[in-house]
Amino acid sequence: MKDAEQWIAPEKREEFARAKTKKDIYDAMQALEYEINTLYSSQGQTPFTTINFGLGTSWISREIQKAILKIRIKGLGKEHRTAIFPKLIFTLKRGLNLQPGDPNYDIKQLALECSTKRMYPDLLMYDKIKEITGSFKTPMGCRSFLQGWKDPETGKEVNSGRMNLGVVTVNLPRIALEAQGDKELFWQIFQEKMNICHTALKYRIARTKQAKPENAPLKSLRIVEQLFLWDTLDCMKSAPLFMVQIGNTIRKPMILQFRLLRRCMNFVLSGKAKKVTTTVFTQLLLNH
Repeated sequence: MKDAEQWIAPEKREEFARAKTKKDIYDAMQALEYEINTLYSSQGQTPFTTINFGLGTSWISREIQKAILKIRIKGLGKEHRTAIFPKLIFTLKRGLNLQPGDPNYDIKQLALECSTKRMYPDLLMYDKIKEITGSFKTPMGCRSFLQGWKDPETGKEVNSGRMNLGVVTVNLPRIALEAQGDKELFWQIFQEKMNICHTALKYRIARTKQAKPENAPLKSLRIVEQLFLWDTLDCMKSAPLFMVQIGNTIRKPMILQFRLLRRCMNFVLSGKAKKVTTTVFTQLLLNH
């Protein structure tokens, strides 16, 4: 506003300031997109990053959301390539952006256009996630969700310091195809895959317990700040990375995900899927 006050007529100052801010927001979001897509690890991988958005209603929040989507729709470089990272996740919420007339409905429409043209953003239902888990938290990446957890001593929900130790996904349609319509064979293969997943998750916990701070220095410094685990940082090379109880799967859960439930239902149940909800089918999987 200082430049506006110095050079712009009073009746146009706010409009000028908003236009300049809008351009700065767009440039910043574009810089972020290009920085991430030109930064590679020693393995040649783009950093696995996620941007969750959709709930902001202020003018600046709306401009940031629109800039993220417009930049993704435009694509990268002269060839307008589709960026894979940062992964975009847009949240839908009743009364906010779901129906015509909601304050952010226009942004939701832009998100749908972007998803159609560029694969992302993925869409989350705020109300349903809160109904199922008790609170709303956006995922870390594509599959790593964190359910609500309350400290039994204080009764208050805890978010800081929590994480997922690992994600394993079961591809149900693949099992169904292997079974070729044989339900007994389907459950047999399913149990074999579940045993493999169980072993993988236990191995993940065991390996995580062996990790040292020097394996992930930046993450370790954050843990030091949060938990005050060390008096000095000199012992970081030898101290265990997780000195908290790592086996508490409620505070630090392991994730097992079932993929493509509806498609699997259609195949396994031979046309009877219309009479069975995905919730019922999920319970059937868990019972096995």
